[in-house]
Amino acid sequence: KIAGNIEYKPTDETTNTPNNDNAPTLKYKRSDLKYSFLSVVEGFDEGAPAQLSYSVLDTASGTLNTLQIPTNTFISGGKKTLGALFKENYNTAISDGRGAAVNYACETLMDMLEADMLLPCDYYIYFDKTSLSDLVNEIDGVNLRIPFDMRFPDTTVIRSGDAELMGEDFWRVMSYGSYATGSELNAAKLLWANVFYKLKESVSSDVLSLFMMNIRKNLYTSIPKTNGVDIFFLRKLLSLDNELYKFASADVQNVVAGGTELSVICKNTFLEKVNTFLSIYETDIKSEDFDTQLRFSDSASMTVNDAYNSTVAPTVIYTAHAVKNENIYIFAK
Repeated sequence: KIAGNIEYKPTDETTNTPNNDNAPTLKYKRSDLKYSFLSVVEGFDEGAPAQLSYSVLDTASGTLNTLQIPTNTFISGGKKTLGALFKENYNTAISDGRGAAVNYACETLMDMLEADMLLPCDYYIYFDKTSLSDLVNEIDGVNLRIPFDMRFPDTTVIRSGDAELMGEDFWRVMSYGSYATGSELNAAKLLWANVFYKLKESVSSDVLSLFMMNIRKNLYTSIPKTNGVDIFFLRKLLSLDNELYKFASADVQNVVAGGTELSVICKNTFLEKVNTFLSIYETDIKSEDFDTQLRFSDSASMTVNDAYNSTVAPTVIYTAHAVKNENIYIFAK
């Protein structure tokens, strides 16, 4: 079975690890001591992502830069969205079990991000309701000001106002953007920033192994446990200053097709963000090497989405509020 550039082989033939032999070989050299991660949060629909983000951890300078990417971003020649392709690939492998489906969908998306956006991924982390709830409960919940009443498919309602969110409610809020246009990117910034803040507050160095063991029980990830690799990354996260968790959003143009709102990557501003915000390569990517298949937009008009591009300091999360701008909620200090 083929999806993207990766061949999926069922369990009776191999070990469910996608074959990345066809992944592109980039001519740009990766920067040393920088590690990249794809994070996926599953929504209410099994195998369908509610959140996608790409993070670069610079272990030399001590920074973590995270780029939020809308799940409704048009790609694959403008025929499907990232979220739809992820779900399709998940379904391709589900007959071999949930672990195989998650692995195949994540690995295929990683290959696609490298091929189409020049974003190489070292590891993936896949959170569903159980694993994300485990993480949040392990740090005793997070506090957030809910800007408006949120109603969910399972009939749960989370009211506006200051709230201490425990595991499942946190997952619900994180998943909110998957079916409510406009809340997705900014909610993720605030929520993840709050998680990092509480991690530093709650986890001491003498319990790192126990903490990691507890949150990995139900977590799907390609980060290995052997040789303490996962502990290494956790130590690096906990050592960062609060101000050095930085978040931005992919520059997109919102378009309506068949009554559905879709996002199209804005080529020039997105490339600038790859070069200056993520800085995953030793040298800047040249425009002629980016979007060679002409899948993105050349427009630089970013009136609404410019408001997404901000650094969220964890120390101001509790005073965040929402301002409605052209049907998109902008979280501001």
